[in-house]
Amino acid sequence: RFWQRRPGRRIVGPRGIYIWGGVGRGKSMLMDMFFALAPVRAKERVHFNAFMQDIHARFHAKKSARDPIPAIARMERMTDAKLADAQAGYEKGLSCMGGLLAGMDVLQFAGLIDALLTFDYGMAVIDNEISLMLKRVARGMEVSEENISLDEISQVGPGSMFLETEQTFARMEDTALFPDVADRDTRQTWEEKGGHDAWGKSLLVAKEIIERQGLSYFSPEVDAEIRSQFEDMVPGEVLIPEGW
Repeated sequence: RFWQRRPGRRIVGPRGIYIWGGVGRGKSMLMDMFFALAPVRAKERVHFNAFMQDIHARFHAKKSARDPIPAIARMERMTDAKLADAQAGYEKGLSCMGGLLAGMDVLQFAGLIDALLTFDYGMAVIDNEISLMLKRVARGMEVSEENISLDEISQVGPGSMFLETEQTFARMEDTALFPDVADRDTRQTWEEKGGHDAWGKSLLVAKEIIERQGLSYFSPEVDAEIRSQFEDMVPGEVLIPEGW
């Protein structure tokens, strides 16, 4: 406390709490009270023993895997945004990137907003693009003599333009990710196409997907066989939401 009171010393609040005490002293009761009063809708109260039992059960189920951790670890990245807006984009993008860099390979977030309480068609299309970007990061940069392009660097030389070479154009096609929703047009072209923001553009893509009536991935015989094995299976008809 003495050092914390020194002038100019910044006091950093605790990032977590560790409750210690003997049996029957009220630790669980305090946690129950904290959980009940915490102003967060998406929350879960799990006792440490139950948590560890669940983790060990998952490890046991994946014991044949060489590295079971990626299969066990998963991340449900949510946003509290009520619309597919900038908040939803940066919350999902940043949190998913953090999970990816931490080693996770199962990220559940497609189309969900409002703390997982609402599904948005446009957000699902945007999340698909975020997923493609994450996969590109996970792929990394392939290093080889051809990719390093030392001969081309030598030929172009200092002060010249690499964008004029055929190899640069070829590398752009298989190295960069060209998005469908994120806009890359000039302002004039963007205005001529309707001036849609990301959400408006993604809704058009979602509507076009939903309107693809008649798509069948199974033959009528296979479809009938599958439905005969499951009672009350929904028809699977693709319908445009009313008012869209």
